[in-house]
Amino acid sequence: MREFVEKIIREAGALGKSYFEKAEFSVSTKAHRADFLTDADTAVSDYFVHAISQAYPEHGIMTEELDTPIRPDAEYQWVIDPIDGTMNFKLGIHLWCILVALLKDGEPVLAAAYDPMSHQLYIAEEGKGTTFNGQQVHVNDHAHIDRTMGFFHVGPDNPTHPTYSKLFADMTAAGSRALNPRTRFLSCKVSSGEIVYSISNS
Repeated sequence: MREFVEKIIREAGALGKSYFEKAEFSVSTKAHRADFLTDADTAVSDYFVHAISQAYPEHGIMTEELDTPIRPDAEYQWVIDPIDGTMNFKLGIHLWCILVALLKDGEPVLAAAYDPMSHQLYIAEEGKGTTFNGQQVHVNDHAHIDRTMGFFHVGPDNPTHPTYSKLFADMTAAGSRALNPRTRFLSCKVSSGEIVYSISNS
């Protein structure tokens, strides 16, 4: 299954990258004005649905671009964000990725995040830890928040919530610095020890 995940996420990445490099795609909005959809999102979503249905016709599939999940009662469910960071994608910024997870009876057993622009691939598997481009990685052992780097994601839901705002202020005052590139790929870097934390309000 791991080999299959790596194969399809790399192929999906190549497809998404072809749209990005041509910069020829339509753009529309979904739930709110900062929630974008491009032809590339749809094409990558369709690729995953076809590839998974061919290999595992009994599995369920949920992608961000499907209105209705496929086989929602199946034991195994694939959960996919075809292009995470669509705003960056549409602006021509090289900060977007593809996210895939496999659940068994509602529990995650395998997940992958792939950045096609840098060919960086994280794969996490239940009981086996996380690999980065095939090499085992681990979180770092930094014991304090001061002088650390992390990921603060500010989504459209309650962006100025008092708890969230105070947490950001306190951590900044302690000497921590945060990035918000509008893609969850940076969160994976906690697993390899490159950053210390990942916090999101949505």
